[in-house]
Amino acid sequence: MCTSRRQPDNHKVQQINKAEATDQEFFIGSIQTENHEQPVSQINAVEAKKEKWHESLIINKKVLKVRLDTGADCNVISMGDLRKLRLDKKVSRSYSKLVAYSGQQIQTKGKIVLTCQYKDKTYDMEFEVIKSKAPAILGGESCEEMGLVKRLHVLKTETDILEEYEDLFTGLGCLPGLYHIKTDPKVSPVVHAPRKVPVALKDKIETELKRMESLGVITKQTEPTEWVNSMVTVTKPNKVRICIDPQDLNTAIKREHYPLKTIEEVVAEMPNARYFSVLDANHGFWQIQLDEESSHLCTFNTPFGRYRFNRLPFGISSAPEVFQRCIARHLEGLEGVVNVIDDILVWGESIEQHDRRLRKLLERIRSINLKLNKSKCKIRMTEITYIGHVLSEKGLKPDPEKVRAIQNMPAPEDKAALQRFTGLLQYLSKFIPNLSDISAPLRKLEGNMEWHWGAEQQQSFDKLKALVSQAPVLKYYDVNKPVTLSVDASSEGLGAVLLQEGQPVAYGSRALTDCQKRYAQIEKELLAIVFGCEKFHQYLYGRHVHVESDHKPLEVIFKKSLLSAPARLQRMLMRLQKYSLEVQYKPGKEMHVADALSRACLKEHRETLLDEELEVNYINHQLPVSEEKLLEFKNATAEDSELRLVAKAIQSGWPEKQSQLPDTIKQYWTFREELACEDGLIFKNSRLVVPRTMRSEMLRKIHESHLGIVKCKERARDVLYVTHTKTIIPKSLLFHIQFLREHGKK
Repeated sequence: MCTSRRQPDNHKVQQINKAEATDQEFFIGSIQTENHEQPVSQINAVEAKKEKWHESLIINKKVLKVRLDTGADCNVISMGDLRKLRLDKKVSRSYSKLVAYSGQQIQTKGKIVLTCQYKDKTYDMEFEVIKSKAPAILGGESCEEMGLVKRLHVLKTETDILEEYEDLFTGLGCLPGLYHIKTDPKVSPVVHAPRKVPVALKDKIETELKRMESLGVITKQTEPTEWVNSMVTVTKPNKVRICIDPQDLNTAIKREHYPLKTIEEVVAEMPNARYFSVLDANHGFWQIQLDEESSHLCTFNTPFGRYRFNRLPFGISSAPEVFQRCIARHLEGLEGVVNVIDDILVWGESIEQHDRRLRKLLERIRSINLKLNKSKCKIRMTEITYIGHVLSEKGLKPDPEKVRAIQNMPAPEDKAALQRFTGLLQYLSKFIPNLSDISAPLRKLEGNMEWHWGAEQQQSFDKLKALVSQAPVLKYYDVNKPVTLSVDASSEGLGAVLLQEGQPVAYGSRALTDCQKRYAQIEKELLAIVFGCEKFHQYLYGRHVHVESDHKPLEVIFKKSLLSAPARLQRMLMRLQKYSLEVQYKPGKEMHVADALSRACLKEHRETLLDEELEVNYINHQLPVSEEKLLEFKNATAEDSELRLVAKAIQSGWPEKQSQLPDTIKQYWTFREELACEDGLIFKNSRLVVPRTMRSEMLRKIHESHLGIVKCKERARDVLYVTHTKTIIPKSLLFHIQFLREHGKK
């Protein structure tokens, strides 16, 4: 990945990001030249523009020409180049994810260690092997190791400032003062019973609890408390994240209102600003200490007893406003410092003024014991975005990102696609002047006329897209008015539109990855909400948001406990905990804008909406089942006619009424939103649904321990779901008792 700024030419630069799925988690970010950010360490940019950087390596007495790419985090070789080397080595399995700059994932065939000779020296280098035809790439780390590039520290001032305050990037901070969570006494407290966790996770959970206790984030709770929340775990191959599900508690919490600044107010505070830095707090909520009473409200159950949070936990509905207000209070009086959404912004008219103000800000941050996330801090930028606008040295201008999904929308290729676009236009018709005249060439194709997309239609289409992307159709965001997020998911992509008073404020769309295309419909629809919230984060964070979705089961999901949702939905719901959302069902025929965006989406997926690539062998970690037995479950599920119908309903979406289901699966209707398909298996929450042909065997194995009826049921419910369990288990026990009697045992 070349970090130099590129000129528009025909040279195709391969950019690759690598995220280890088994050993380590990386934050990888390329330098965005359109934001004019300059890297701290860079190769000579002028030379990089003039020519491609190549070098020749000797491998197995053969020459391999490699491209030197200082921005790439790994070395890459194609299968074609690897075959030419004629090595007697096998390609081993790789869990790495390679991502091009556009967001497109590059499929890997595995990895291999190659012995490379360069200038009489030998190096063992690991290469990711890809199927596609592409030049071999030598990443930045290998380039440095072999002495092929030298890092030049150009912006020493910036690094010097951050190095002076290195202590701000280590450990967990604690802001002065205690926060008190205000609750409504009319709401009755709720105590959630302990939830069992998979045996395979117990050690990891215990380790994480001890770590959090050592940091002072949580403490053991032995006395009874009025409120007890459920514990939620987010698992990754190398770590476990522990949160609480405060859904019931949130209904009792009185939220504090912290008004978002208007764009006019922000601009007024920074006249003539030319340089900006944005600082991000590390585990921001955990740096706010709770008072004793509030800490008891955040008690939660674990397999190792009860704990309570001493710091503000993630998921508390009032947390965003509390954090923003707290930061604003502690930074009050600093010149050139603005609290923007969930970040801290410092600006200056010149480099010298900016650096002076940045140092004063860092001094204040040190004095209040706030810790920062260095990887997410952006220093000395020449422009930033704020609720639909770009603030730069050239002044204020609209953010092109909020209309890119419309402006880059592809032209319709058939009548169905055209009808979706005209449906979007009809929804916005009262805001579009002369719509009938401008859209006349498109309407010609809607009748019985043969499909022919010509220059006249393209001109009309382009003009209408331009009108939909600007005032008066596009509304300026008003921080004081209610906001609605309308989302939709198609088989190929996601669409989202932000609305105020029925008028669009910003548009967004993206393609689904190959993996996401295999999601069940409910998972795609929830992923659309995740995309919309993260796409329009600056507009929605700290506000109550009405969400429109044409998938009715999502209404139920958002009202139920987090733990009642299937595993993948839980992970998405965890990402949404920082937002205050109210999901409302709206028929698809009324959601013209979101529907059109999802079906004519941008062919990219830059955002990482769900770290599913990191969930390696997720099912195997959760279930105490051998690989052989897991394969048996998969085969039996595939052959089970009842479960095939259930899987079809999950994947394509359940009908609106139970009566529309086949009789054999009507029993699944009442808990349909708790069902999920994962890797050829069906789950009810975290429990495996047992195929009919394996039910007797599974129940027999449960009874082998000679437990009573109640214990047998408890053991079964931990990991398995068997329909009609109440009648099956007692009958099975009767057979078991009869067998024992026949062999002379009491």
